[in-house]
Amino acid sequence: MTPIQQAIAILEGDALTNRIERALEVLRGVPQTPQEWCQPMENGRHMPRKFIIYFEDRDREIMVFEREDSARQAFEQLNTNWNCYLFGALPLTRPDRNSDAG
Repeated sequence: MTPIQQAIAILEGDALTNRIERALEVLRGVPQTPQEWCQPMENGRHMPRKFIIYFEDRDREIMVFEREDSARQAFEQLNTNWNCYLFGALPLTRPDRNSDAG
C-alpha cells in the first residue's frame, strides 16, 4: 500500500481529528521531490532556486538571493530609489500544462 493509500485508509476510519493526525504522520514520511528550476545546473545537478535584482543603472551590480522573502524585501526597499527588476527562476516543469497563460 502506498503512503497516499495509507493516508486515505486512515481518513476512512475513527474520529476526524485522530484520522487527520494519523494521515499527516504517514504523509510526513513521504520524501519531497526537489523542485527543478530553469537556471544553470552545477555539475549536472539542479541547484536551489535563485532570485536576482537587476538594475537599469550599469554602475549597480546584479544582486543574487537564495531566499524569495529576502529578495522581495530588498526589492521593496531598492525599488523606491532605483529602476530595478526582481527575477526568479521558473519551475522546469510547468505545473499546469493545459494553461495558455503567460
